[in-house]
Amino acid sequence: MTTQDQPLADPKSEQLNGSQLRKEIDRVFELQKSHRFRIAQTSAAERIAKLRRLLNEIHRRREDIHQALHQDFGKPAAEVDLT
Repeated sequence: MTTQDQPLADPKSEQLNGSQLRKEIDRVFELQKSHRFRIAQTSAAERIAKLRRLLNEIHRRREDIHQALHQDFGKPAAEVDLT
């Protein structure tokens, strides 16, 4: 849910709510900006660990990513993995 408790997509049609999505992107971006100085104080090891967790999550959700990019852009799984 977003800050206004409206879904980013219609659960039945899965169509994105463009205005809510934009607001959510803006909210997350502002949150990230507000934490940039704290993040800058982290060590290289901490940042590497975060990147490894991100990579692990991408691998864990690989099939979901394949499916989403195929639905949105018609990309086959092999192309998704290469790009």
